[in-house]
Amino acid sequence: MFGQSRDFVARPMSTIFMGESWAMKWGEALRAFRARNNIKQEAAADMLGVSQAYISRLETGAQSPSADVEIKLQALLSEPAHRPVCEYIKALVSHSPYIMFLLSHSGGDVWVEAASQKALHMAGKLDAMAPALVVGEPLGMDNRPESFHGIRKMIEMGGFDGQLAFIDVIWHANLIETGELVYFRNTLVPVRGEQARWYIHGTTRVIKQEQYDRLWNEWEGPVLCYDFEKKRVRQEPAGGNREAQTPA
Repeated sequence: MFGQSRDFVARPMSTIFMGESWAMKWGEALRAFRARNNIKQEAAADMLGVSQAYISRLETGAQSPSADVEIKLQALLSEPAHRPVCEYIKALVSHSPYIMFLLSHSGGDVWVEAASQKALHMAGKLDAMAPALVVGEPLGMDNRPESFHGIRKMIEMGGFDGQLAFIDVIWHANLIETGELVYFRNTLVPVRGEQARWYIHGTTRVIKQEQYDRLWNEWEGPVLCYDFEKKRVRQEPAGGNREAQTPA
């Protein structure tokens, strides 16, 4: 319905992440690497063939790495086992043939960390979203108070703090060109990144109106939340306004 998704092309992980990982200052990258792998400065110093004091100066920005150490740092941080899990999730999302996105929450706004081509294409087709998904930019929820119901609930219920297992959301929107009403189901799952930072991984499916109506009746509303004890979390009165539901 939203056009053909681009073909998946396998790419070396180093070519996918070079622009993001190496854009960080070396000290920040090294500190994040140690925190992610629970490695002390002394162990990192042994890996790079330098002193612990040298590592300390790198991480505080008091010293830049020599050309030789920079080569060793790049090799160390580019090893697959040493990359943040979130980088792999970004690659999965960016190159997925499905409607998929990855969000973060900082500075009072929700940011689009990654999105599949099909998700970007879909956002431009719907009246309630366009142009909502721009990778590297905030979602702009304040400009669309009627939209992004599930994302708002995820924030309210602590989803960006890992307090929820997942949120399911049903919503609908009109196609800009034809006015056709399309129904969707989103599943939003918290993902823990490095340095205790949380992300939301979202997938979207197009559903039929009969499925939408059935889920609304089962959930007693448009949103279903569960915690890790498999208990449903009630976060709004049962019922709600079925006609007013727009994007997650």
